[in-house]
Amino acid sequence: MERNDKEPIYVELRFSPSPDLIPIVRRFVSSFYERLLSQADAASRLALATHELLENTCKYSLDGISSVHLGVAPRPEGTEVSIRTWNRCSERDRDNVATILAEMDESTDPFEYLQTVMRRNAKRNEGSGLGLARICAEAEMHITSEVKGDELCLVARALLPPDSQAAQPNLPLVSSPTFSASSTFEDQALIVRFTGNADLGAKSALEALLPRIHAEALRVGTPEVIIDFTGLEFMNSSCFRSFVSWLSEVQDLPVERQYRIRLIANSGMLWQRRSLHALKCFADELIRIDI
Repeated sequence: MERNDKEPIYVELRFSPSPDLIPIVRRFVSSFYERLLSQADAASRLALATHELLENTCKYSLDGISSVHLGVAPRPEGTEVSIRTWNRCSERDRDNVATILAEMDESTDPFEYLQTVMRRNAKRNEGSGLGLARICAEAEMHITSEVKGDELCLVARALLPPDSQAAQPNLPLVSSPTFSASSTFEDQALIVRFTGNADLGAKSALEALLPRIHAEALRVGTPEVIIDFTGLEFMNSSCFRSFVSWLSEVQDLPVERQYRIRLIANSGMLWQRRSLHALKCFADELIRIDI
């Protein structure tokens, strides 16, 4: 039977979630969306969102019963995907969710909000408190809630662009008279090209960009990030430190989530040989240098 691309498609599960079941459901969700959307990036994002939502239902369900609804619906401007979970939970938990969603709605940048929550919860003893923020920042989905009695329904939605637009990286373009950065996807690799001078004038832009590169690499599940330095004339120590911080973030990830980093050097820029070699020594397990 052939699927009609103009009709909404959904699957709904009602079950008693457990930590052991959640990875199985996540893999099913990834396969479900990948089969329907033909976009590995989107499937990965939706699997992340489903996992975080299901963990919440597992932790906070009053009776151990939860439901999840996965939907795909065509729209004139793309494809709307949705993940809906609902379960019974305490009034306190419902109020906490309402507070978090209100904060997220007030934030203009989901990634910056995630960073704020990470700092706020760094010393938290129970749970991470990051799940809903990750769904917005990494899965790029908007979350709403509905309450009926003691039942809480969370709905995460996203509008995916047509396949022809889906491969474009979600990174800001940096352009100034002395420093610029651009990005593309090629053969599943995220490629970032730097030109000009990475000095004091570029410090703020680079400090903001490298965490975004990290988040984007995780969002799309790319196996490799390529940094092209061939157009970069110079990099000062402040900007060099930003790269060290980025590499440290990658090293702190579980091994299965780490991505590889390839640095493309300009053989005519002698400082690059020494500086990029130092970066490789710092994270030898991650870095390859092409000259």
